[in-house]
Amino acid sequence: MPVYYRFVPKASFIAKVWWQMNDTYVEPGNWDQNAPGIVPVWMDFDGKEGMEAYMRSEPLDRSQNGEGVVADCFWFGVYEGRLLGSGYYYQVRPALWRLNRPPKIMKYVMEADLAGYMAMYISLFDSPESTIIAANDLWRLEGLVPTRLTAGSLHHNLTLATFDDFAVKRYMQFGQPYLNSKASGQHGRVTLEIIEYPFQ
Repeated sequence: MPVYYRFVPKASFIAKVWWQMNDTYVEPGNWDQNAPGIVPVWMDFDGKEGMEAYMRSEPLDRSQNGEGVVADCFWFGVYEGRLLGSGYYYQVRPALWRLNRPPKIMKYVMEADLAGYMAMYISLFDSPESTIIAANDLWRLEGLVPTRLTAGSLHHNLTLATFDDFAVKRYMQFGQPYLNSKASGQHGRVTLEIIEYPFQ
């Protein structure tokens, strides 16, 4: 494991995320976000889940979200491992669009609780953090090379994993789908649509 992680501003980006259920494979050049097995990843600050907002992977109907703040775009801050390890790691935060202004990166960060449920938690730090020591809020995207992206590009069949390489799964609880890094849920992949690159 790396000893610390250094921020890479020129590789960081904002993207939309889709979950490919049950390891659904997407052929390059044959993308349909409404195809069976493809659902968006989003979260809703509706005040019903305490200080955190759980990551959801299901169709998004904004008309049913009341006065909650919905985020379906995310900032991926890229960090490079240094000393005793290397590779790229990602800090994920919600990004909100603003009229005629740059997107706002919220002071929340994606982490997993003790049971593995992934949610956005209030962060002690604004983005970006130049150096990170504790990697509990960093993630891996296997199959992505963040230094070779372009705005508008699509990247399919990626594996989202914890910093120590446990693959994220889609887990159903009481009829609600959550993303979980520990439960024995359904395997899946992710697609990223790069919206802004670079964005720090």
